[in-house]
Amino acid sequence: MACSIPFRLNSKNILSKTAVLLIIIFFTTLLVRIAYLYLAPSLSIAPDTINSYTPIAVNLIHGNGYSIQPNVPTDKIVPLYPLFLACIYSIFGCDYFIVRIILAVIDSFTVVVSFLIANRIFSRKVAFFSSLVISFYLPFVHLFTYALSDNLFILLISLFTYFLIRMFEDKDKGSTVKCGIFLGLAILCKPIPAFVPVFIFIGWFICYYKLYRLVFKRFIILLITLVC
Repeated sequence: MACSIPFRLNSKNILSKTAVLLIIIFFTTLLVRIAYLYLAPSLSIAPDTINSYTPIAVNLIHGNGYSIQPNVPTDKIVPLYPLFLACIYSIFGCDYFIVRIILAVIDSFTVVVSFLIANRIFSRKVAFFSSLVISFYLPFVHLFTYALSDNLFILLISLFTYFLIRMFEDKDKGSTVKCGIFLGLAILCKPIPAFVPVFIFIGWFICYYKLYRLVFKRFIILLITLVC
């Protein structure tokens, strides 16, 4: 008589289910954006991209320095997005369609990270449905067509947020370092979160004031990573 072995839910089964959901979310988000790119009428590129980011990227490629006007250095634009565009233009040429496709891929990764954040805070079901909402949310869908720095910035801030949560919950050095790296990159994309480390320290100290030595040690690691 054959005996049946009951199915046991283990970490591998959970991981495989989560991986399937992540793949579904990624490709759903990507397909929605590519479809929007082809179907939406008269999509325009943002003036900031045309007048600032692209000239800097082109001048970098041609050896004219970090400048909007050739050989006239500028400090008005933070460097990460022009460098990002310079990498794309050096491979594919100055083609905004390619930029939009790459930003659509970045958007898809952002939604995947949003799933990871919601899954860690709430549940897998909440994470899945909230990610689908973000995938189809029209203002966010439309944002990548401007070819602005916002999509790259949102991905970096999302990654920073994910590792910030892990940093508070797990209190490991790896999450602290990654948190500093992605925050630093986000600041190089848009300087808006420059003072976030102050609030991290305050929140960390309030939550773990009894472990003040650990708090100071982790905060120093975060600052060193951020500055470097």
